[in-house]
Amino acid sequence: MLSAHYHIEMTRLRSAELEQRARRYRASRKEPPPLPAAQPVTMRIGTLPDSAGLEQIAKRKLRRSLLAPLLIGELAGRPVAALSLTTGAIVAERQNAADDVVALLRLRALQLHRGDSRARR
Repeated sequence: MLSAHYHIEMTRLRSAELEQRARRYRASRKEPPPLPAAQPVTMRIGTLPDSAGLEQIAKRKLRRSLLAPLLIGELAGRPVAALSLTTGAIVAERQNAADDVVALLRLRALQLHRGDSRARR
């Protein structure tokens, strides 16, 4: 029969071996690349001064202007997408970030429409 002291010593040695392997494994792993800094997105109802900037985007994408009221999505204080709450038509700049803004605008428009239908009941 083995003594308790022997079991304790074997456990301590095995624990030290596992800790050393874990340190080597962590040191060999590559760190994942840092996530890109998130840009804050602002969504708001469009106003008359927004017309000029939106016309530039709309001319490239649509043959006619969007019908008001508009929901506007901005990145870094610059409009990159707009959604007509009347027709659901969307104009957006060409960039991956604008795709994310458009998705957020659609979600917000859906929330606004649901709120309107609940208020009418």
